[in-house]
Amino acid sequence: MEPNQHILYQTLEQLQILKAELKTESEQKENFLLRAEAENSWFTQPEIVRMIDAICEKYLDQKKLEYWLSKYHLNYSISKTIGIIAAGNIPLVSFHDLLCTWVSPHKAELKLSSKDKQLYYWIKTILEKHCPLLNQKTKFVERLNSFDAVIATGSDLASNQFRHYFEKVPHIIRAHRNSVAVLTKNYPLKEWHQLGEDIFNYFGLGCRNVSKIFIPEGFPLEELISSLDNDFAHLAHHPKYANNYDYQLALCIMGKEEFFQGKTIIAKQSKLLNSPVSVLHYEFYDDFSNLILALERKKDNLQCIVSDIDPMHADLFAFGSAQRPELWDYSDGMDTLKFLAEL
Repeated sequence: MEPNQHILYQTLEQLQILKAELKTESEQKENFLLRAEAENSWFTQPEIVRMIDAICEKYLDQKKLEYWLSKYHLNYSISKTIGIIAAGNIPLVSFHDLLCTWVSPHKAELKLSSKDKQLYYWIKTILEKHCPLLNQKTKFVERLNSFDAVIATGSDLASNQFRHYFEKVPHIIRAHRNSVAVLTKNYPLKEWHQLGEDIFNYFGLGCRNVSKIFIPEGFPLEELISSLDNDFAHLAHHPKYANNYDYQLALCIMGKEEFFQGKTIIAKQSKLLNSPVSVLHYEFYDDFSNLILALERKKDNLQCIVSDIDPMHADLFAFGSAQRPELWDYSDGMDTLKFLAEL
């Protein structure tokens, strides 16, 4: 076996061990998940488990990994240090960047978000015990000091600072983006529930969460809101979400705006892509093809488009899949592994 193949084989083998450990219930796992929720109250146990399940199914599936990696040439004789600045808006949101570094020839220096440390600490304990190759390639730091390239994710303001600070090294810098859904007139309740997952998973805090829907005239918006209320009633019991809902409702009332008030969400007509937590923007459209072309012009502000219609000129996500990307569904359309392979 060639050296490159041997290293890749070992890496894939240890990723399967990691997958098994992530899925195994234990007192240690329970403790780390409880600490994560104490550290960030948006990280409830169901949302953390949702992310762990998605990582295991989408990112750590052996066949998917093999298919994904078959598209790249990786030279393991050249190793560099990749500085990763992790976001903390949803649990383990920077895991894919770490995974890309693991399967590449390089090693990772990871600066964690203060909002999401415990889950990465848990992964590190697994690596230390079961995955020596991955462990050697993973270092947590308070400040990036020695790096050959950088992958950084943050707000629009932070991303501008990152671009200035890291302008002299190869980098991938990601800023804030939004996701939208394009709906037609009639859907069964199952698909409305799946759309609800795209809106509400992780409390709508991710770039892949749908923040706005485009609907045709005559669309039964009140029925959609009622369906979402029935399926996602638990959101009203989360203190932070409920506080956001009450605040946004007060703003709508004081501003004398037109809106649809659900028990868990407020639907408001707006041209804006971005919407606050607990608010769903909507806009009417006449022609689907023209709408997709208009969205194409806004592609630098969009993470993904959810719809059941598949035109030739657009990459669309099915209902319920926005927050369950495949290995090759790169954030911001930037091929992270290609970037690492070419360093």
